[in-house]
Amino acid sequence: YLVKYTPADTVNYNTVENISVTLSVTTVKTEITPTVTIADKIYNGDLTVNLATVSVAELSKGEYTVESATLSSANVGTVTATVKIKLTDAKFKSVTFAGGKQECEVTVSMKIVPATVAYPTQVEKTYTYTGKEQEFEVNGFDSKIMTITGNKKTNAGSQTVTIKLANANYTWIDGTRNNKTFTFKIEKANIIYTAEDGHYIADGNGYGIRVTLTNPSNATITYADASGNYTLTTMPIYTAVGTYV
Repeated sequence: YLVKYTPADTVNYNTVENISVTLSVTTVKTEITPTVTIADKIYNGDLTVNLATVSVAELSKGEYTVESATLSSANVGTVTATVKIKLTDAKFKSVTFAGGKQECEVTVSMKIVPATVAYPTQVEKTYTYTGKEQEFEVNGFDSKIMTITGNKKTNAGSQTVTIKLANANYTWIDGTRNNKTFTFKIEKANIIYTAEDGHYIADGNGYGIRVTLTNPSNATITYADASGNYTLTTMPIYTAVGTYV
């Protein structure tokens, strides 16, 4: 601007013209300390944060961007997140972070909550003794997040199968962490045999029952005596005419 100075006393003072004056008008920025919060994260085994879940209390969503967010731990519990926030160019005209900066880094606490897992279920089947080790079959078992014991057995009988969650990063779908148990039962196998009726002509020779064992081959055979009690360890031999059972 050009300014003219006219004194009240023109007799003793000169008038001064063409005085150049520059007027500067600047915006005073408001400095803020951001209050950052992060929504709970469901455990997934990594150190990342969904940036969309980061909020700054003093700013609207369109006034800043979240550049990055990294966790101190991936496990369930309260953890520390290091977050980098940047003001948009439009907002930076009126607002600044400490030191007049457009960006800042803050550390905040947040929670990682357990991931939920569906209960495993047993395969409905009958196990019968075979002489070999058998394994209890389960639907929905994941060895990465569960452990299983008691699921292998050879002999007939019952035992408990126990499935546990591997660590505190997981809960069952109902929010509990109780062990899941099943009964593993192997039924006794039937002896496989053939018994043939015999028709003989009495000729003075002795004849007996024909019994052949297929499985197991080492079974003990006993025979009924005249009273119907199984006391005979050798096959009875008959020579006289008659029907013997």
